[in-house]
Amino acid sequence: QESCVVGMADGYAQATGRPAFVNLHSAAGLGHALGSLFTAFRNKSPLVITAGQQARSLLRMRPYLFAEDAAQFPKPY
Repeated sequence: QESCVVGMADGYAQATGRPAFVNLHSAAGLGHALGSLFTAFRNKSPLVITAGQQARSLLRMRPYLFAEDAAQFPKPY
């Protein structure tokens, strides 16, 4: 779903010229959205993207879907 959400935000931003906000899951959501994020980047669409863990207290338990260093995950793109 994340890829579709970014695509909708991209379309909204292009149609209105106003920034669109997207909140993604820190690991799986960000990874799934990268293709659409790249497309929005190439379209020069004004997007505000956030990605993060909702419950910081769970990090020490190393849940299944979490990012060790979330800022580094999309860096190559």
